[in-house]
Amino acid sequence: MDILILKPKDESIGDKIGSLVVEAYNKKDRADQIEEEAIKEIGTSLMEITETE
Repeated sequence: MDILILKPKDESIGDKIGSLVVEAYNKKDRADQIEEEAIKEIGTSLMEITETE
């Protein structure tokens, strides 16, 4: 199976696409970190609630 990858004629367009892809991955990584922090905070809060009951 061959995969066809189209390359824009204008190199600046390819560079822009590349930088947008990198930016998207960085934002996804940051979103994953925020999600993990939120899950930990919720877990801590739930533990505190159950300890006071």
